[in-house]
Amino acid sequence: MPKKILGWEQHKEMIHQLWIVENRPLHDVMRKMDRDHGFKASKRTYENQFKAWGFPRKTKFHHKDEKLVWLIQKYCESGLKQSEIVVALRQNGYNLDKVQLRNVRLHEDVRLLLRHRRSRQEIEGKTTAKGDKEWTWIDQSAYMEMGSQPDNDGGE
Repeated sequence: MPKKILGWEQHKEMIHQLWIVENRPLHDVMRKMDRDHGFKASKRTYENQFKAWGFPRKTKFHHKDEKLVWLIQKYCESGLKQSEIVVALRQNGYNLDKVQLRNVRLHEDVRLLLRHRRSRQEIEGKTTAKGDKEWTWIDQSAYMEMGSQPDNDGGE
């Protein structure tokens, strides 16, 4: 069966507007192109054409963006509501919706990072009684790296 030519180039500008500029999800782009322009193609065909045009993928690994994670933590600790956090992030150049924000906050790597930061802040600078010896976070982390615990008798 011969390959069907759909006329992608005549719709490129409109698709770019919807996908890149307006940041619409693919299902919205597909629905609008079908409804308003009579242009119908499968999701896979759209994805292949985006790749051919060099359009960026929408899938971003937000949980790996350290600045974004830091901002989210800062806003959460300041007591902002989720909708307020979304607005604040947009002012900082991050275009996340509520679902994406929730997904970042719930991502295992981010939860571990935030938990580690909180526990480190709680422990850092404080001393803890361990037998007869008082030791700080820094001492504790050095022992953890060596795979042992400090002596309980106070000796080194």
